[in-house]
Amino acid sequence: MSIPSPVPASPTSLVPDADARPAAPGQIGTLGAPDVGGVPHQTGSPGVPGVGSASPGQPGTAPKVGASPYLELGREQWSALASTTPLPLTQADVEKLRGLGDPIDLAEVDAVYRPLSALLENYISATRERARRTADFLGVSEPATPFVVAVAGSVAVGKSTTARLLAHLLARFPTTPRVDLVTTDGFLLPNAVLERRGLTGRKGFPESYDRRALLEFVAAVKSGAPRVEAPVYSHTTYDVVPGARTVVERPDVLVLEGLNVLQPAPRLRPSGPWGPAPSSLAVSDFIDFSIYVDARSQDIERWYLERFLTLKHTAFTRPDSYFRRFAQIPDDIAVDAARGIWESVNLVNLRENIAPTRERATLVLVKDSTHHMSPATQGGEAERRRPRGSPPRRSSGSLPRILATGASHHAAARPGRSCTGTWALTTLTDGSGVPSGS
Repeated sequence: MSIPSPVPASPTSLVPDADARPAAPGQIGTLGAPDVGGVPHQTGSPGVPGVGSASPGQPGTAPKVGASPYLELGREQWSALASTTPLPLTQADVEKLRGLGDPIDLAEVDAVYRPLSALLENYISATRERARRTADFLGVSEPATPFVVAVAGSVAVGKSTTARLLAHLLARFPTTPRVDLVTTDGFLLPNAVLERRGLTGRKGFPESYDRRALLEFVAAVKSGAPRVEAPVYSHTTYDVVPGARTVVERPDVLVLEGLNVLQPAPRLRPSGPWGPAPSSLAVSDFIDFSIYVDARSQDIERWYLERFLTLKHTAFTRPDSYFRRFAQIPDDIAVDAARGIWESVNLVNLRENIAPTRERATLVLVKDSTHHMSPATQGGEAERRRPRGSPPRRSSGSLPRILATGASHHAAARPGRSCTGTWALTTLTDGSGVPSGS
């Protein structure tokens, strides 16, 4: 686990080191530690590599060569955190919540998700306190709005399991009893629209979503709207369900799960005869805490094929299944077809759109080949694709992003409705390949 470390606010300490890197192999993940008004976090001190320090009358020193803006925690160190936090789940609960093919058990939940849920509660508490103080300062009175957690990652990596576990754990805390979970699958364009636009083979890519509707949904939730609706997607028919809606009524926490959630806003174009310029906002502007679930692409491919084969003998046999044709052919031919889908669609989307956004996450959970957060982890797709000999890639948890105090451009006018971090999120879905359930 690596956590971007806060730095003293000095001119020289605001420039991240060129060698800032994401989670190294063998770590549970990377965690961006923003200045969120009271969240407990490790602070820099003189002599700590990677953190500029200052003495009385002296400006902050520049980060050392090879320094990282992350705090790094191994599995044992991470699992020892929040030892007094209760774990209100049983093995039976975990088995109901885990995705198809994910072997996670209660011991893994205790080691990884119990500390994470406690950390999120700290973030939520600090967010509410800052909103209250800001409202008091501006002389207004507005209730706190939902805390939005986003979970991103590749198809079949296990993000659905992460999202469901977090939703159930957070709902057991007395301060956050109302937790909603929404996947962004429903914001995929209907199959008929994708076919008309020539995007059927790009399902799951950013352009296959109704990004405006997704942005408006998250903005409305974060603005405190009393009732917001999201479309529903069927992994059986592989299409948006006409007229079906998921209703969100101002929960304490909204967990938003899908692909590409860390994407920034599209590049602006000028207004013209083709219509007004698109918004410069992204879903990420309304997210409070983001999680990227990572693993090596070779492992994700294997999990994808294993899940595909299981579904071939179960869900694909349903008369209304979009993938029913695969249930009627030999396993080896079906697996070859699934591998082709993985290589031409899911892997391309992972490398072009998903993995490059990993470094924008507040927290990166890195899995080993057995789905566990383990010291045996060999590093995820984003790190694996770094050219040999090049410095590790810079994270969005780097210093300029950490310096944001959580006030978006909405904050001055609507303190109770402001974002609490500028870490990017743009939840999209497991729309490509086969049904989600990751």
